Amino acid sequence: MAVINNSINNTVGGSNSGSTNTLTISNSSNTASSIALQNITVGGTTAGDPFQTFTVSGTTNWSQGIDNSVTGDPFVLSASTALGTTNVMVATTAGEITKPLQPAFLANGADGANVTGDGTVYVVGTSTPWTEIYDQNGDFNTNGTFTAPVTGKYFFSANILISGILVTHTECEIRLVASNRTENSGLCNPYTNSDLNGSYTLQIGVLIDMDTSDTCNVSIQVENGTKVIDLNASFGPNLNFSGFLAC
Repeated sequence: MAVINNSINNTVGGSNSGSTNTLTISNSSNTASSIALQNITVGGTTAGDPFQTFTVSGTTNWSQGIDNSVTGDPFVLSASTALGTTNVMVATTAGEITKPLQPAFLANGADGANVTGDGTVYVVGTSTPWTEIYDQNGDFNTNGTFTAPVTGKYFFSANILISGILVTHTECEIRLVASNRTENSGLCNPYTNSDLNGSYTLQIGVLIDMDTSDTCNVSIQVENGTKVIDLNASFGPNLNFSGFLAC
């Protein structure tokens, strides 16, 4: 006969210095449909959440389970003692997974007059700040600097539209300048590539390894002429900077 335990707030285990307290759910039968199951259930849609909490006493809490207070009942992983607070992963029943605290940003640039052309290296955002479209986790500064919150591989991309290009402007490139390395788009001749308005868009996208607190920004350099090259934000998609933690 099955034994039903209706006790509430039971504690399994206690202080066990130098040893391990183990709770095991076991079914030693090797026949079909012999299952070992842990089932955490609440009474319905107006009830609380069915979930588990893992705690390092006085230091760290993690919780996982179904957030019954949210439409669709997503499965949530939270760095807290409750779901819905400090969610780090949310999975819907349809299979979509989002990471609400994962570093990711997108910023649009502003017009900038006479920033380069004579070989000056201009860090975009220095004189005219970026405008954040979003900055998930708050790691981007509108002066153009992204600061890595954790060690990992980050993907960055930038589109920079320049104008005022003269025949003397024969070399240019944009660079992603990070603490561990600098990646560049490669030299090109902006004059021969410019449109009838004397404008040209430079692009770069690369995965960069970063350590905690490393920084990354985007710079542009146009050479062999005078300092008359402008940044042109007339077309938003052609002057932007974005990035995210990939892995």
